[in-house]
Amino acid sequence: MAILAVNRHAESKDPTLWTTAGRCKAHTTDGRSRTGQALFRGVGILRLRRMTFPKKRPMLIFEQLVARGLMAFDPNRKVLAFNLPALAKFPAIRQQKMEEFKWLIGEWAFENRVHATPTTPAYTDTYFYAYNLSDDGTRFTVSGHGAKARPYLAFDPFSNRWMMTFTEGLFGVLQSNGWQGDAIVFTGPLTMLGVDCELRQTITKKSSDEFHILNEEKLPDETWRETDEFFCRRKLP
Repeated sequence: MAILAVNRHAESKDPTLWTTAGRCKAHTTDGRSRTGQALFRGVGILRLRRMTFPKKRPMLIFEQLVARGLMAFDPNRKVLAFNLPALAKFPAIRQQKMEEFKWLIGEWAFENRVHATPTTPAYTDTYFYAYNLSDDGTRFTVSGHGAKARPYLAFDPFSNRWMMTFTEGLFGVLQSNGWQGDAIVFTGPLTMLGVDCELRQTITKKSSDEFHILNEEKLPDETWRETDEFFCRRKLP
């Protein structure tokens, strides 16, 4: 009966490749030992030799753009230039996706219900916001009562993700992979008045005249806690 015992490292989860050494010491069933080429007979004990390979270097951003065909080296100017034929299809993709949020255009009344914390009380406040499409149709803008419109929401056709931007008081970008039924979830790091947090915002469309926003903050233990929510209704003329 042939029994083969190998070095315990061969059964580990080390991704390094292990191979048998060229020669090994084998013990036969009669107790005598001999040295020779590794043979799978008798009771053999094989020594394994580790073969290491260099780790694959991560590609830098410009390398990735070239690898994806979005940029190419211009031998005349000796610079990287955008590959315009490869980029030509993306504006149409973005334009089509923008239709998913056009119901948002108009004036809205917001009721903001802020949840209590161990040291701060719960309260409710009201706001009024207006959403519009930018002149070039590439993003939605938002403005408070009498305030200047600022960038709010855009679709990035290269990553196939929605981008929600904050540029006043609250700074950062939340990203989303898109709608799941009547809900869309945005996540990302934000800074509010100098305080860093990771936010998850879920927008649920109730109808063309009503939607709901739930904000959750990620805690150090990786769980999410609800912070506040908005009940949004379109202002009637």
